[in-house]
This record gives sequence, structure tokens and C-alpha cells, in this order.
Amino acid sequence: MFMAKDVMTFNVVSVRPDATLNEVAALLLRHRVSGMPVADAEGELLGVITEYDLLPMVYDPELSDGLVMDHMTQNPIVLSETDALVEVADRFISTRMRRLLVVQDGKLKGVISRHDLIRFIRETRQRVAKAIARQSQSSDNQKPASKKRPTLTTQDA
Repeated sequence: MFMAKDVMTFNVVSVRPDATLNEVAALLLRHRVSGMPVADAEGELLGVITEYDLLPMVYDPELSDGLVMDHMTQNPIVLSETDALVEVADRFISTRMRRLLVVQDGKLKGVISRHDLIRFIRETRQRVAKAIARQSQSSDNQKPASKKRPTLTTQDA
């Protein structure tokens, strides 16, 4: 059975709670992600900040200097490394979240996006199909050639 740790991204870009919204906006754009975890210096997960949280900067330019801790979502939905992929899929479906954070003992271990899960399932199915095709070809090649019986013709009789 596949688990969250089989799909998750381990080297997660995170941001500190004392970063500014302008700094987090730059990180989101540089890493081409729509959100990221907020963690302290020890790696303890504090929340998540997303593009959606940055949208108020459109109305108030001074918010660019605001701190992540004042705009992040606290107590995000989290997973364990050992959660089954069906549980991961259930969480995505029930919450409509784009990414789920993986924690162990309160520490950030990784992240799984919907994109990651879909890619993993597709690639795994393709590998299985290829393995089945190879196995089928291998077993076809190992079958002994059928021996043809001589056929009697009226001349032989």
C-alpha cells in the first residue's frame, strides 16, 4: 500500500513567521508555488500562507510590509507520513485544498500537492502496465512451439 511519504516532496521551501508579505510573494513567484508552510527556526509548523492571503495587498500597498504571522492560516490540515494514499485523496476531496502538509511530532516533513498525487498515480499505473506487457511478452516467448501433426491426405492412405 502506498503512503504519503511515497508521494511527498521532502525539501520544502518554507517561510518564517517574521517574514514580510513582500518577501513571501517573491518566494512564491520564484518557486512557482501558490502557497507554502510557515515554520519556526526549529522546523515546527505554525501555519500556511497562500497567494489568496496576499490578495489584500492589491487594496493596501502598505500590507507588503506586513508580517506573515498576521496573515497566515493557523492550524492547517496536516497528514502523517504513513497515511495511505486513499486517505490523502479523501482529504483533498473533502477540503478542496491544493496542498497538504506532512508533519511528524509537530515538525514539518514534507508537502503533497494535488498535482503530486495525480502525477504519482499516473506514473505508477504506466509502470504497472509496462511491467504487465513485458511479463506477457516474456511468457509468450517461453511457450514451446506447437508441434504440427502430419496430415493425411488421400494419396497417403
